[in-house]
Amino acid sequence: MPLIGRLLNGLRRRSPRPEPGDAAAASAAGPESVPLAEHFAAAQRALGSGDLAGAIAPLRAILVMHGPSPEVHCNLGAALRTGGALDEAAHHLREAGRLRPAFAAAWYNLGLLEFERARHAEAEQAYRHALAAEPRNEAWQHSLLCLLNYAPGHDPRAVFEAHVGWAQRFPPPRHGHAGRARTRGTADRLRVGYVSADFRGHSVAYFIEPVFRHHDRTRFQVHCYDNWARPDGTTERLRRLVDHWRPVHALDDDALERLILDDRIDLLVDLSGHTLGNRLPVFARKPAPVQATWIGYPQTTGLAAIDYRITDAHLDPPGETDAFGSERLWRLPECAVCFVPPEETPLAGPPPCASDGEVTFGSINQYFKITDRVVALWSRVLAATPGARLRIVVEHGERPPVAAAVRARFADHGVAGERVDVRGRTDLAGFFRQLGEIDIALDPFPYNGGTTTYQSLWAGVPVVTLAGSTAIARCGVMILAAVGLPELVARDEEDYIAIAARLAGDPHRLRELRAGLRDRYRAGPLYAAGRFTRALEDAYDAMWRAWCDRDGTACR
Repeated sequence: MPLIGRLLNGLRRRSPRPEPGDAAAASAAGPESVPLAEHFAAAQRALGSGDLAGAIAPLRAILVMHGPSPEVHCNLGAALRTGGALDEAAHHLREAGRLRPAFAAAWYNLGLLEFERARHAEAEQAYRHALAAEPRNEAWQHSLLCLLNYAPGHDPRAVFEAHVGWAQRFPPPRHGHAGRARTRGTADRLRVGYVSADFRGHSVAYFIEPVFRHHDRTRFQVHCYDNWARPDGTTERLRRLVDHWRPVHALDDDALERLILDDRIDLLVDLSGHTLGNRLPVFARKPAPVQATWIGYPQTTGLAAIDYRITDAHLDPPGETDAFGSERLWRLPECAVCFVPPEETPLAGPPPCASDGEVTFGSINQYFKITDRVVALWSRVLAATPGARLRIVVEHGERPPVAAAVRARFADHGVAGERVDVRGRTDLAGFFRQLGEIDIALDPFPYNGGTTTYQSLWAGVPVVTLAGSTAIARCGVMILAAVGLPELVARDEEDYIAIAARLAGDPHRLRELRAGLRDRYRAGPLYAAGRFTRALEDAYDAMWRAWCDRDGTACR
C-alpha cells in the first residue's frame, strides 16, 4: 500500500480550505469546503491508525466532492481490497492507473488483488506496469518472480532465466574468505547463521523449530538474523533455542553484511528466497564462505553467490531439475524437511460421507494456487463422482460476490453451483474444523500445497496430488512418500481423476486411511526430527569441508 498520509496531504494542499473562523473565505470557497476538510481528516485518522475499513467512506466522499484523483482512487482501492470488495477495489486501482499511467503503487496493489483472485495473467501484467514505472523497486521485483511460480504457461527454463536475470544486477562478491578453516572441537564449533523474516507465527517456524531443538551444540553454534519488526510468542520461543539472536530488520544491507562478517559465520542459510522480508541482496555479497537456501522458497534464488539449495530426490529427482537453478542441489537422504505438528491438533475423525452419504472433496490451500487448469481438472473429478461436492476455502469467501466468482469458474466447466461450497478463511481452530468436514483433500498444481498438506495428513485427511516436473510441483510427492502413500500420487491428469474417484467410491478404504494417517505420519521421516537434524548437520559438515578443499586449507 502507498504512503497514504503523504499522498492525501499533497492532494489536500491543492484543495481550497478556509482557515478556522474565516467566514468570508468559507463562503467564497463554497459550502462543501468544510465537509471536504473533515473527510480529509477522517481518512487520514483512519489510515494512520490502520483502520482501513474506516477510511472507505471518507475516501469515497473525497472522490465525489473533489473529483477524480489517482491518489484517492489508489488508496480507496487498497482499502477495499483488504475488506474483500474485490471488484470495486479493482475498478478504483485501474482508474488510478488510467489517470496516472506511471503510478507504480496503484499497479502493484492491482497486481496483489488479481493474484489473490487467481487471475495470474492480469496480476503479471499489473506487476510489469509497476516495474516499468519503478524498475529498481525490490518489492515489485520479488513479487513478480514469486508469481511466475504459480502462473501457468511459464516453463521451468523461462522461470529460471527470470531469476538469473534479477540476480545479474549485483556485482561479483568481494569477500574471498581465504584462510577461514576452523578446528572442530567444542571450543570452535561451526558457526551457522539463519536469515529469515519468518521466525514468528508463520509456516516456516514449523520446519525450523524442530531443527533448533535438535541441533548438536557441541558441533554447531547457531546464529539467527531476524528480519521481522514485530516479534510474537513464536519468536520468543525460537530465540530461547539458539546461541545468538540478532534483530536485523532496521539494518541496511551494509550494516547486516558487517554484522555477519563480525560474527564470523561459516555457513549462512537463507530461509526466505524471494518471499516477503528476504535479504537476498546481502547474500549476493557473500558474507559467509558457504551459503545455502532452504525451506522458504522451493525454487532457485538466481544468485551465483548461494552455493547450494537443500532439497531431496523426491522434490528434485537427480538429472531432472539440476539445470534450472543457479545453486548446486544438495539432496538430503530422506526428506528435504521435517515437520512436527502439535500433538494437540484435533483428529478429523471418520469420513463425513459415512454419515451424510455424499463425498466432499476439498481444498484449504491459498486460492491463488487454484489455476484455471486446476479448476478444469477438479471439475472432471466431480463429473467422475456423481453426487460428490467440492469445498473450497477462500479469503473473503463468506462474501457472496467472492463466492459467486469462485462458483462461476466451475460453472464454465458444467459444474452446478450447489456442488461447490465456498467458505471464508478462518483461524487455526476453524481450519481444523473445516478439515474435519472434508473427506478427501485435492492438491493444487503447479504449486502444490505445503503446510496445508502436512496438517491435513496429520489430522487424518488423505490428499491426492499430481506429480509435476519441478520442486514446487512435487511437494505432494515428497510428503506422500514420507507417509507411505505413493498410491495417492498421480502420474497425469487422468490418473488424478481415477485415484480421487476410486478413493471416493471405497468407503472402507477411506475410513481405514483416515483412522491410521497420524500413526503413518509418526512412523515416517517427517516426524523424526532428531534423525533429520543429524542428516542436515552432516550436510553442513560436508559443505564446509568441500569449501575447505577448494580453498586449499585443511579442516579438522
